[in-house]
Amino acid sequence: MEYTLEEVFTACGGNPSEAPLEGSTWAEAMASFPADGLKFLDESIWKKAREQVGFSAELDEQLERVAAKIKVDPVLSRLLWYVYRYYTYPVETTKGSFGGCPLPIQLGEEDKHLFYLFCALGFIPDVWKYHKSIGIPEEITYNTIRKFKEHGETYNKAEMGYIGMTSGRLYWLSHYMHIPMFRLGRLEYWLQHSNLRYYVWRRESDKLTVAFPDPEVIVTQEGYPRSSADDQNAPTWTTQYEVTATEVKGTPFLPNGFLSPKTVTLPRSEFKLIFQPKDVVAAMHIPFGGGLTPQKARESLGAVKPFFDTYFPEMRVKLIQCRSWIFGNHLEKVLAPDANLLDLQHNIYLMACASGHYDGLGFLFPNFNPQNVDWDKMPQDNSLRRRIVAHFKNGGFWRLGSMFFVPEDIAEYGTHPYLRRWQNAGL
Repeated sequence: MEYTLEEVFTACGGNPSEAPLEGSTWAEAMASFPADGLKFLDESIWKKAREQVGFSAELDEQLERVAAKIKVDPVLSRLLWYVYRYYTYPVETTKGSFGGCPLPIQLGEEDKHLFYLFCALGFIPDVWKYHKSIGIPEEITYNTIRKFKEHGETYNKAEMGYIGMTSGRLYWLSHYMHIPMFRLGRLEYWLQHSNLRYYVWRRESDKLTVAFPDPEVIVTQEGYPRSSADDQNAPTWTTQYEVTATEVKGTPFLPNGFLSPKTVTLPRSEFKLIFQPKDVVAAMHIPFGGGLTPQKARESLGAVKPFFDTYFPEMRVKLIQCRSWIFGNHLEKVLAPDANLLDLQHNIYLMACASGHYDGLGFLFPNFNPQNVDWDKMPQDNSLRRRIVAHFKNGGFWRLGSMFFVPEDIAEYGTHPYLRRWQNAGL
């Protein structure tokens, strides 16, 4: 019997008009539906993956019950295949988010949250196989797939109240197959050609490092690239960047995360261009949770170049790079002076970037809705949330920031290398 997308979504309590169709139509998925069933529902596969990820064995009884229901229900099995196939085929293609698929109501309130967790556990054999094929140490593989448990327990439980997974949350987990991503100590990294536009010049004699944006960037008086969220009638200025045969001249990023209207001129006889847009970077992600001590940050950043030089020698990493709420320089006014995140900011090169006024807060407050913000109703169950709420209630602002770190500077991590060199040079 053939099933339409509308029939399956409706039967599972979803709205067919919200069905995601990007990259994989329902017809294509159904044409490839396995005649012998979904292999990742076999207990030998999901149980091993559950153990490797680190979910408690106490979950096994519930997982076994849900898997049995899916196997005998053609509607449930086809919906699950529809989502699984999108994220896994073809394996070399990076996926967009596939949210909007329903949590099947016929599984009951608690069990329905485990439905898409089988997709996540089904990714694990592919991640493991790929890591093994290029010689990644098991310790790094185990550390990397911890993210699956984090998504299932921390994020889903915070938003939904249960351990489990949504179809949209599978998007990030699919990165471990397609990009791929690796966790080195406390932080995660993946290789990419930089999608941020900036230019880094460096003087070899003292390692003075200066970053410039593209020319003609409109900047607010506060020193941030203007975005659509900013007051379009407020005063602004425009960046400069020019390279001649003898000098580099422009309005730079200050290492503390502001753009400066003061023109800086660098002699090309002393400075070398070490980075430009599209060069290879190790993009960085900071997984959920605390404990990013200065020692752990240094250890992780220091592991990047040796790791990628060993396993991806054809792609030489120029910089470590990230764009996140974590690198907004306004956090100096939010966090305690001895906060680990501020120590990290002081030891990297911060750069201002265009940003909305609430960007990134969805990672900090479950179900955050920027269209309806009531700070009195926001959870304040930890010090970070309490400080953010107080910051906004006192009229504070919020922006994303970006950063880079030169891997060769790891020996000086902890000495505020970029800020210190600027101060020594009198810039």
